[in-house]
Amino acid sequence: MKPTLLLIAISLLANLCAGAQTFEQADYRSLDTYDSWEASPLRDGRLRGHVAVASNPQVDAVNPSAHVLAFQRSRYASNLYGARIGLCEPIALTPRERYVHALVWKPKAGRVMLIALGKRTERTAQNPATEQLSELSLTPVVPGRWCDAVFPVKGAAGSTILDLVIVPDCESPHNLQADFAAYIDDIVVTDSPEPRTLPTADTADMAAVASTLCRVTGLGRNGLITATDGSALSGQQVTAREAFTVRAVPAAGFTAEAIIVRSGEQTQRLTAADITPEGHCTIQAEMMTGDVEIEGIFAERK
Repeated sequence: MKPTLLLIAISLLANLCAGAQTFEQADYRSLDTYDSWEASPLRDGRLRGHVAVASNPQVDAVNPSAHVLAFQRSRYASNLYGARIGLCEPIALTPRERYVHALVWKPKAGRVMLIALGKRTERTAQNPATEQLSELSLTPVVPGRWCDAVFPVKGAAGSTILDLVIVPDCESPHNLQADFAAYIDDIVVTDSPEPRTLPTADTADMAAVASTLCRVTGLGRNGLITATDGSALSGQQVTAREAFTVRAVPAAGFTAEAIIVRSGEQTQRLTAADITPEGHCTIQAEMMTGDVEIEGIFAERK
């Protein structure tokens, strides 16, 4: 596999980089970090040096690259803190959904997010580092393995992306006892949401005996995922392998656009068509095993 930093499909746009950008040579515009929290010490320069090109920590068949992007997850940053990659050429978003893929290696469990920074071309005074979109990975990233994180991307015509931010640990830092390193490589844009690579189950995974109960957690930004009676879902135990109905509760001015269900190494994306006018959505029985995360995707109402 070629150690690619950003290799964009030619069918995506006309304004692409002339060639692939790689970690083997400094042909990217810039490397930095980004924190959505405006008061972050990583944002105002009080703390620096949390990203660099480094040797691949796990050279294997999934990722044989010699060099990758190393990122230090800081205890002093927010949950939306990641490695910022300056693109050599801007990317124009379109209403048609495409998928950004990135190989990610990390030592601990947690969600992974993509944040795209840029501006609307018609807004000449807009900050070129304005957040244009943020999406959680549709696929799980298993600790200690190279995994293909997949992010859906789309936007209004005229939105231009200048920087991509990969957030390897989109979780609260409050219980983080020490910083840790995560690694990123081989970012591509394709038409397919299917991951390029998936880790194979190890012996311990295969030997695990399924429980009669599973733990359910509701997640969301700009809205909540609750039980049908409105009660919070924060690790409650429910019957495994039985269909389970949740309720999507958007914040004021937002609407439920999708629901993503993660169960082990399985991921299911439900669309607005699967959500009733009351916000109810039923999760299939086969997804209700182990620890189940049910994430609400809420979009601003137009």
